[in-house]
Amino acid sequence: MKALLPTFLTLSLLFSAATLPAQVRNYTTQQSELPCLDKTFSVVLHVLKDTFGNINVQLADFNTNFNELNTAFEPICARFEICETRFIDNFQYDILSDDDEWQEMLVKEHKPNRINLFLVAESFLEDLRESGFATPNGIAELETGGIVVVKNSLGPDSKTLQHLMGHYFGLLHTFENAPAELVNGTNCDTEGDLICDTPADPYRLGDDPASYLDTQVPCRFTLEELDDNGEYFRPDVGNYMSYYPEACRCGYTYEQYLKMANNYLTSSPKMW
Repeated sequence: MKALLPTFLTLSLLFSAATLPAQVRNYTTQQSELPCLDKTFSVVLHVLKDTFGNINVQLADFNTNFNELNTAFEPICARFEICETRFIDNFQYDILSDDDEWQEMLVKEHKPNRINLFLVAESFLEDLRESGFATPNGIAELETGGIVVVKNSLGPDSKTLQHLMGHYFGLLHTFENAPAELVNGTNCDTEGDLICDTPADPYRLGDDPASYLDTQVPCRFTLEELDDNGEYFRPDVGNYMSYYPEACRCGYTYEQYLKMANNYLTSSPKMW
C-alpha cells in the first residue's frame, strides 16, 4: 500500500478543507512512496552586520524557522544542520544592491561543499516578494551559490526558508510563465513549474497576492479567471512555491518532493 504523505502537508491544518476546491485537496494529499535521501546537509550560516556592528536579527526566530524547514523535508529523509555560524563585519554586504555584490561576496565568503545561507538586511530581489533569493538548483553547485534571506522575513508564519530551499533544490514558482499552463494539466510538462501535480496558478508578478483571495475566508482563492480552454483557475494557495500569503502556505506536493530528491541524487559530486 502506498504511504500517505504526513498530514502536516494538508491545508486542513490551517483552515477548513471544506473551503478548498476538491482539486486542491486532491493535489495536497497525493499518495505515493518517495525516495529516502537519509542525508543531513551541512549549512554555513553567514550573518551580516550593519555599519554599527549590529546583526539586527533575532537568531531565535531563525532557529524556529530552521526547525520548521527540517520538518518540511522529513518526507524525503533530509535534514539540515548548522555546522558553522559566521558573523561578517563587512557591512557593505548587509544591503546587497546588485548581482555583482552578490558574486563578490560569494568569492570572499562562500564555503565549498556546504549550503551557504546568508542573513542580510536587504537584497536586490526583495521587491519580487521573495524575501531573499537562492541559486537555482544550487544543490548541485559545490563551489559557489547559496541562499540569501532578508532578516525581517523571519518570524511567525514565515515560510521563507521552505520557499528558498525549494528553489535551491531546483523547484520553480507554481505561477511560472502564468497564465500559460492549462487547468486540465495537458501542458503541465511544458508550462508553469513543469510539475504536474501542482494546479495551474494564474498569479502574475507585481500583483498583490491578497487580491486573489477571499477577504472574509483566509486562503480561499476567489479570482474568477479562465484559462485558454475556458476553465476557471483553482491553484493550490497552500504550496510553499506560490506567492500567496505565508500564513496559507503549508507544504510541497509529491512531485515537488520527487524532483528535489532526484536533483540531489543526480548531482555529482554531492554536498557534505
